[in-house]
Amino acid sequence: ASGLTQEGVDKFYSDKAKADGKDIAWFESLEQQLDFIVNMGGDDENGIINYTLDEIANLPNMIEDMLGTWKSGDLAQMDEKLVKPMADGFPQVYKDLIIDRNDAWMPKVIEMLNDKPTEFVLVGAAHLAGKDSVFAKLEAKGYKVEKLK
Repeated sequence: ASGLTQEGVDKFYSDKAKADGKDIAWFESLEQQLDFIVNMGGDDENGIINYTLDEIANLPNMIEDMLGTWKSGDLAQMDEKLVKPMADGFPQVYKDLIIDRNDAWMPKVIEMLNDKPTEFVLVGAAHLAGKDSVFAKLEAKGYKVEKLK
């Protein structure tokens, strides 16, 4: 079993926040996400198809690597096994999926860091690993990022 049918972290925390009466906000609207999916890969429609086919062929290994690195909190391995291969093999998809979205989120993340109350931010794990990650962008702006144990 691939684990794709299990409840995701986002659903778990969304349900928990609703049950606790907490406010929930999203970095992207439904329209933005649909627009992103439609336009992902830019003018290289074949690139996104090839990326998808490659991803399907490697899905069992990718899921195993993704879950293993996520569970251990090993961002270096996540970068090596998941993020860099996307960046190297499909740079436009990587730009659309990771770089552009992280850049769009940064003002919102920084606003959250600088106000009260304290917010809980949940993003996909690939957004946290590598040179273009949310963490790298925060560090570049002078924020100290540390892994909690």
